[in-house]
Amino acid sequence: MPFELRLLEQAVALDAHRSFTRAAAALNQSQPTLSHAIRLLEDRTGAPLFHRGRRGVEPTDLGRVFLERARDILARVQDLDRETRLAHGLQSGSLSIGLGPYAAEVLLPVAAPRFVAAHPTVRVSIEMGTAEALLRGLRGRQFSFFVADTSVLSEEDDLDMSLRLAPIGGYVVGRKGHPLALAADRGVAAAFAYPFAMVSWLPPRVLQPILNAQELRRREGHPIFPVFPAVTCPSVDLAKRIAAESDVLVFTSLGLVQEELQAGRLTPLMAVPWLKTEWAVVRLRNHPLTPLAGAFVQELQRRHAEVLETEAGLAEQWGSGVAPPAPTAVRKGTGRRAGASVKRIREGRAST
Repeated sequence: MPFELRLLEQAVALDAHRSFTRAAAALNQSQPTLSHAIRLLEDRTGAPLFHRGRRGVEPTDLGRVFLERARDILARVQDLDRETRLAHGLQSGSLSIGLGPYAAEVLLPVAAPRFVAAHPTVRVSIEMGTAEALLRGLRGRQFSFFVADTSVLSEEDDLDMSLRLAPIGGYVVGRKGHPLALAADRGVAAAFAYPFAMVSWLPPRVLQPILNAQELRRREGHPIFPVFPAVTCPSVDLAKRIAAESDVLVFTSLGLVQEELQAGRLTPLMAVPWLKTEWAVVRLRNHPLTPLAGAFVQELQRRHAEVLETEAGLAEQWGSGVAPPAPTAVRKGTGRRAGASVKRIREGRAST
């Protein structure tokens, strides 16, 4: 019962578009040609693969099983074709990768130019998104790998996440002279009296302590800003610009606001123990990285090591005056002294 790849591609296209007309147009062929191909497939399987449903053409139960196998076969053929071309030097090469928004902001501005300089004939395609969106792209073979927060992917058993990047700590940052800097209460709950600008969706491991701190502040009768986040931004650059000109606060690493710290436009207000990265290089299990993908990963690792060193230096420089918060309790009374050492900040993180 032979199945040509062309027939599998036609069946997958029909399932994707749920219309013979649209699928034929996407395949750049006539509708009768597509109809003939589907009939040929059904003749070979001995049973219908599609039927007319409420939403157009829908797969039968057998059709769904058949299409799942067909997609896997086509993806493997694409992988084999790409790797063969690269191995024999038949093309300069192309690489598609995905990154979460913060990983992209932190790593790509340096890692990507280095890779391009070392591989000038390689075409690189980069997409940003949440871990869930990037996972869909990875499974659809749109990416060789992606880098993002992996806390929401722990139950996915088809992934390899063994290559993890050491965590980068986070801070609440605001404009110089922000009212929170002068407040007696410098716990994280106090920050929610002010609006926040955010770049992307937050994973549950970060969102839950935020909700806990907001609820604690509410129970104790303190005002909180009515919405979180108050501003959703497409980039960290826009978020920190808004913060520099208003009472808006931003969750960020120190490295992402290094220029603003040096210029006196922003200042770290508190370290947040639970706000740290959990990034990993994510690929499909049993799908090793191609040489090009491996080379890009090496550049990301190299840049990440540099970022860790920079963050440590900035913590030493700006650590004094940063009060460690308690994510589940509001500290009353006076805040920590402005001369608190980096050691005390780290102790505050460990005890939270």
